[in-house]
Amino acid sequence: MKKRIFLLALSFELIIIIATSVLNAKSMPEIPDIISKNKINYKTALKLHNDGKYLDAYNQFTNIINGNDEALIRDYVIYYGAKSAFYCEMFKEAIDLYSLLMKEHPRSSLYPYAEQYKALAEFYRDDYPVSNFFNGKAQKWIKEFVGLKALQKTNNKNKEIALELINRFYTKDAIIYFNNNFQKEALNLPNNIKYKMATELYEAGFRTPSLNYFNSLIKQNYNKANCLYYTARINQQENKREEAAKLFDIYLANTNNKSYRRLGLYYSADNYYKLKNTKKSISLYQTFLKEYPKDDYAPRIYNIFLNESLNANNLISAKRYLTNSLKKFPNNRWTETSLKSYLRKSLRLKNKTETYYGLKILEERHSKLRNDFILSWNIWIANEFKDFNKRDEYVLETLLTSKNPYYIKGALTLANKDMLQNVYSNNAYNMEEAKKFFADSNYSKTLEFLNKIQFIDYIATKREDKLVKEARDIAKKIFMQNKFVKDFYSKKTENEIFNELSLQTRKESNKSILLYYYEDNQNAYNEFDKIYSKTQTTYPLFYYAQKIFLDSANTKRFMQICNNIGKYFGYTYSQNVDLLPEEFRKYIYPCYFDDLVVPEAKYYKIEPEFIYSIMREESLFDSKALSWAGARGLMQLMPATARAENKKTRYKFNPLNLYDSKQNIYLGISHLSWLFQSENASNYIIVAAKYNAGSSRGNRWKNEYGTNNMYRTGRFIDIEETEYYVEKVIKSYEYYSRYY
Repeated sequence: MKKRIFLLALSFELIIIIATSVLNAKSMPEIPDIISKNKINYKTALKLHNDGKYLDAYNQFTNIINGNDEALIRDYVIYYGAKSAFYCEMFKEAIDLYSLLMKEHPRSSLYPYAEQYKALAEFYRDDYPVSNFFNGKAQKWIKEFVGLKALQKTNNKNKEIALELINRFYTKDAIIYFNNNFQKEALNLPNNIKYKMATELYEAGFRTPSLNYFNSLIKQNYNKANCLYYTARINQQENKREEAAKLFDIYLANTNNKSYRRLGLYYSADNYYKLKNTKKSISLYQTFLKEYPKDDYAPRIYNIFLNESLNANNLISAKRYLTNSLKKFPNNRWTETSLKSYLRKSLRLKNKTETYYGLKILEERHSKLRNDFILSWNIWIANEFKDFNKRDEYVLETLLTSKNPYYIKGALTLANKDMLQNVYSNNAYNMEEAKKFFADSNYSKTLEFLNKIQFIDYIATKREDKLVKEARDIAKKIFMQNKFVKDFYSKKTENEIFNELSLQTRKESNKSILLYYYEDNQNAYNEFDKIYSKTQTTYPLFYYAQKIFLDSANTKRFMQICNNIGKYFGYTYSQNVDLLPEEFRKYIYPCYFDDLVVPEAKYYKIEPEFIYSIMREESLFDSKALSWAGARGLMQLMPATARAENKKTRYKFNPLNLYDSKQNIYLGISHLSWLFQSENASNYIIVAAKYNAGSSRGNRWKNEYGTNNMYRTGRFIDIEETEYYVEKVIKSYEYYSRYY
């Protein structure tokens, strides 16, 4: 049934009422359509614009403007009308419409864009009045915008425009453009401009051209000290370490060179370390610690010294560096890394005293948070030293208290019948107490006792037993007292939901919803997210968030909302996800892109649940995700990994586009299959570790610490990021494997 949008008079104001295909037209009151069928609407005009039919789009947008239609989204109508005119090079018409938007809608989110493009249209209309424009009154951000846009369009004034941007603002993109197109001229620019260009190019990753500028400046004795530092860094980064060492030495020999002395000391030490000149490296590191004892690099250096001592099996020396780091930089991540390195080495050397010393410090650091993480460490260390009574104590505590199925399942591999019986008895007591409080309508206490129940059989078998069903039934009855949950299950019509939301948000949401129904999904998201961020969450707000956020491909934002869904009805997700109603659990652990995942999983014989877990923890299902290291898309593939998989997978993609969901998923699953080839099919921990840190590191962990118990292996991953990553992935996998 065709979607329809209706008018309703309310409080003498016009608001839109929206009905979808699920609405039965016969049961609805007769309400006039917001858009006459004889007129062109925004959706049609926008499609013409998006299809590149700009003149047709401009004509239809102006028809809407002149007909006073679409009042609610008039700023968007005007904006796209202006944009269509602009693309047709109808600059006068574009300027008029941008001016109209700025006059009529000064608070519109489109205002700054209108301001930018109006200035750009004027620039083009007047045939690039370069000096006049850049000497004019326009703000810097507008001048930069206009200049950079104009560089893409003109061929006869691009040098002049780029120079204006460089001389006035040191604009990075203009510097890159000028370097790429006028390199010879750039070498003749004033030295101050040339130095700024060199530093900007260096920071942007253009090392070779930046080196040319720095060398030119050194020859002219301009800012020679700083230029020496940069040339040393570039040589170091290009793996020309001998040349880098000479340049660092020259720079550091002059103690008056202060600007980059700190970094010069650190990177020079690192360079000598890579050259295996340990003596020189340590000397430079020690100088750094003497001159900059409180610097953020100091705990990194302690970590280097500690690892050197550990490599020599010298725990006494390593402990000294660890103690310094713990004392001076207690909250630094490198201190945590040093502690765990010390702990693992003590364990490998079978030094019981120092192993328990390291564990004690780790426990103190995590005394309030991540208790199950510490319990797991205690379990496996006690097991290594055959302290079985101590081990069993921690196993039982984990089974009784942990809410992380990753740790519970690990503990279950060491549990005996007596422990299990202890848990069952504890569960029976907690259930009886929960029932008592529920009968008295004391719902907070009821949930408190329900939350203490441990679903260990559910975790072990992936099947809901009587205990799970009963606990979840009681919990749902409590949750149903909440308006959010009631509304969720109320089966209200979309008409009713929209009316409720319109009243709750004082009609602020109406614009975004209308844009959504016109299939302008990205703008609908932009408008709706602003409302969502500042408004108390209600079911109508959540209802449209799901529609708008997912259809606009803002999956990550919707996942962030869902991960906090329990807050809307007084039960935070982190407490115990198993108690949530099935529908809410699947919002937290969704199976997005199942049409792509399931067939590939079947082909490669990998559980889809594991693939969803990887995707969830890598990107929150965000197809446009980009990591600091350059990993891209849903499964966060590095380009090099993707290229390798593209040669051997059953599909070949050309061009390779890792932001394309299909490509990313297919190549990611192919990579997972390759990682599984050397592993037991059930060893998801090693596979997850390899996926995050690389195959060679995964093999090292397997060889050094691997046993038949993969949960033990997970504790000895010596890259902190990977350790936490594996924990999150396996936790997600456990939930996915039970919920689907």
